[in-house]
Amino acid sequence: MGEVARSLTPVTREELARLICERLAAYVGVGGVDLNVATGVYSLVWSETSGQSVIQHNFGNIIALSESEPYWVPPWVNDPTHRLYGVPGIPTKFRAYGSAAEGMDALLSLLDHRYSAAIQAATVADWRGFSRELLAAGYCPDCAEEQHANTIESVANQIQSLMVFQQVCGDDFEIITGADVVTDPNAAAGTLYRAILGPSNGYLAAGALVLGPASLIGYLRAAKRPRVKTALGVLAAYNLALVGSSIAYRRKST
Repeated sequence: MGEVARSLTPVTREELARLICERLAAYVGVGGVDLNVATGVYSLVWSETSGQSVIQHNFGNIIALSESEPYWVPPWVNDPTHRLYGVPGIPTKFRAYGSAAEGMDALLSLLDHRYSAAIQAATVADWRGFSRELLAAGYCPDCAEEQHANTIESVANQIQSLMVFQQVCGDDFEIITGADVVTDPNAAAGTLYRAILGPSNGYLAAGALVLGPASLIGYLRAAKRPRVKTALGVLAAYNLALVGSSIAYRRKST
């Protein structure tokens, strides 16, 4: 297909979080999506683009290996005033994707196959290790190590504290926690909590005490009263820290 225009394809914070939820769920199958991995992918994309400088849905600035595949040319190729103009080894072609889903799938596949050590660091929320392993394996060769690590860590911590994934993906995905992630990824944990507690948000706090912290995380997104969500938000964030990488997403059964 050859060269295409260098067109921006921006995404909002919410759109990016939902896209990661959906494509990770499709990529890993029924086993669930590790919340920390999702956060790592988000921090990588957002730290480089802020969602606004994504070009042709290429979320990881993946290099085009052939002129027969769609690609776009970066500005430093033909601009002698650009700081990267003529620098040896700097890419001159990047892949162009037809949709956001296609672009995210390509990034996930790349991370899975070439940067597995970075993914392992992300599973335990080691954001500086995530950055270090990415750069060690050749990602972003012109990035400064300390600055890259600081940015990745800052974005990851922010996205976790704001609980963006829980808010954006909660309608279509349920959170599975603790033993359900390890022993039975198909167990409808979130549905079970709601069935026990019933539809009334008045049971939310009592149910959290009876069933433990994991039940609160699985059920908090169903709360309709803003004050209930606000009052329990800090507790939910604390619970997230407690269970850590034992949290995963799974698309709800239909």
